[in-house]
Amino acid sequence: MRGGDMRGGEVGALNSRFVVRRFCRGILIQAGSRPQLGDAERNVWPELYVKLSKYLKPIRITKHRPFQYAGPGLRFDLERSQAWLRRFDER
Repeated sequence: MRGGDMRGGEVGALNSRFVVRRFCRGILIQAGSRPQLGDAERNVWPELYVKLSKYLKPIRITKHRPFQYAGPGLRFDLERSQAWLRRFDER
């Protein structure tokens, strides 16, 4: 595992398949060397995304505006935006 602490949270809970990059205003956690695919219809979920979601859940934002305001039509309303943030919670 590359990285260190996450403002009090240990990134050591993640394994070597995750890369942590530090920036002056935060960190970036990369889950795997390449994007992972899943299939919700077959109940197949990207393993590393699920693990990272569980790891970050205690510090995840709980109040958020809808993700998208611009353009024709509202694509992500508040409910859909919150569902997107929680999409791996029950996996």
